[in-house]
Amino acid sequence: MEVPTKLAELAQTCLTASQDVGDAWSEARVGLQVPSGAAGNTPGGAEVLAAHVAAGDAAATAVGRLVAVLEADVDAVYLCAFDFATTDEAVASGLESMHPLPPEPSTPSPGPAPSPTPPPTDEAA
Repeated sequence: MEVPTKLAELAQTCLTASQDVGDAWSEARVGLQVPSGAAGNTPGGAEVLAAHVAAGDAAATAVGRLVAVLEADVDAVYLCAFDFATTDEAVASGLESMHPLPPEPSTPSPGPAPSPTPPPTDEAA
């Protein structure tokens, strides 16, 4: 049963990765926000800020899709582990029915202990 266990560990690693990616993006996005007046009254300033917001939104979409792919991988790997385990059990059961194991040898319970040998008698006395 080592392979299903390793697959379950891989699924957990994928789940942790998806959570880490989502958390990292959430933390980074806060630092990428620019106040609306940051460009001042410079020509094209509003367009620069709009492009910055659009780039942030596109990045959020990309990160969201990456998280979704990792979460789908988690489901797929867990399903693979389950299928591997159930198939392994089904094959083992089928083999046992085709070639049953010999019965366990029964060990007879021991009989009474042998009588101790009596000490030699001295008939000459």
